[in-house]
Amino acid sequence: MSFWGSLFGQGKSRDLKEIALELAARMDSERSEWCDACARKLTEARPPSLSGTPRPSVSPVEDGLLEVEIMVKAFQLVHALSFAHARSYVKDIGAFTRLLCQEVCGDQLKECTPWMQRYTEAKMKYRGEHFPEQFIVFSDDVALTASRGGSLLAGPIIDSTVIEFWRRNLRITALTFRDKKTSDELRLIPPKE
Repeated sequence: MSFWGSLFGQGKSRDLKEIALELAARMDSERSEWCDACARKLTEARPPSLSGTPRPSVSPVEDGLLEVEIMVKAFQLVHALSFAHARSYVKDIGAFTRLLCQEVCGDQLKECTPWMQRYTEAKMKYRGEHFPEQFIVFSDDVALTASRGGSLLAGPIIDSTVIEFWRRNLRITALTFRDKKTSDELRLIPPKE
């Protein structure tokens, strides 16, 4: 290993636990950024108050909406783990799955599991030309829960952000596994507007 490689941690052997910790931290950051972006878009889309007083901001993850956070974690896990498996980043994907799920979900793992199953089924069902439909399943789940079933605007607004969120999660997975080439390729794909 070169001097620069050792200085920047390249070539350093990492165990699955370290990798899971790093990816979980990156996923947490992406989740937070995505929820904030959705909150801004939802707030901007709300019509002005008839009384003239400003409306409070809207957040997909706020008091009582822990279920949305669990859905988002499940979505991230399904796609990051599938990507890691498809790219052969890990020899023992089962052990890595257990570690990453525990790091991301903690004591919410039981609540997260049915959502992981739902998004895995959507991922398997919607392939080829129907590929984007799996993202509609997720955005509709989030929108209906976040708006407590009361907003028709929430679904399309959240849906407009999901493909970029998915791509960014694949990118951080590649970065975590030190696959700079794939990460750079994912960064170069223009976001869908």
